[in-house]
Amino acid sequence: MICKYCGTEIKEKAESCPQCGKQLMPRKKRKVSTKKRGLLILLCIIGIAILTYMFWQTKRGQEEKQIVSGFLDAYVQLDEKQCKELMLDEEATMDDQGLSNFQREMAKRLTYRITGFSEGEGYSIVEVEITNVDFQKIMDTILESGKTIDEERFEQTLQKMISDSESPKRKFECEVNVFAVDGKSKIEITESLSNALLGGLPEYIASVVKEI
Repeated sequence: MICKYCGTEIKEKAESCPQCGKQLMPRKKRKVSTKKRGLLILLCIIGIAILTYMFWQTKRGQEEKQIVSGFLDAYVQLDEKQCKELMLDEEATMDDQGLSNFQREMAKRLTYRITGFSEGEGYSIVEVEITNVDFQKIMDTILESGKTIDEERFEQTLQKMISDSESPKRKFECEVNVFAVDGKSKIEITESLSNALLGGLPEYIASVVKEI
């Protein structure tokens, strides 16, 4: 057999010329076995399924976080109507008269940040870090003064200290449960969330009752 490029005599069925290095015959394509092809297809399907699930989880987490953010923003802005619309029907942070004066003052001091998201059984959990006035420290300050004051004077002093921008602050780690109700997301006011919204007031009352 003669190389058509350089004229060198070469072996029959040689794929390339040893003299000039030119390719004489097309290289044989490796055949992929049916078994390997099926495995590759299966791996691709699994990969797509995992990516789809991760995308859905991320999207779902963002939606639940927005619901919680919407509630907290409405609470800070004293939008009672919006707060009630986002809560489960049986839950309440306010009575029929709306937010109390103390709640209003605390709400103005409140800031927050969403820190996490997870799935519960039939509901979602949004983790939030809330910074609010520290009711415990405010009460300690009032009591340590040693002054005897009547109820009206006490309420005025307490409200003034709560509204003071220099009042002591505290960070509360809490979880907010989000349920799907009739196609709408509703939040459950958990014990930790209620305590954070009220600057630790429920926790303080519980500690006082325990000491009695």
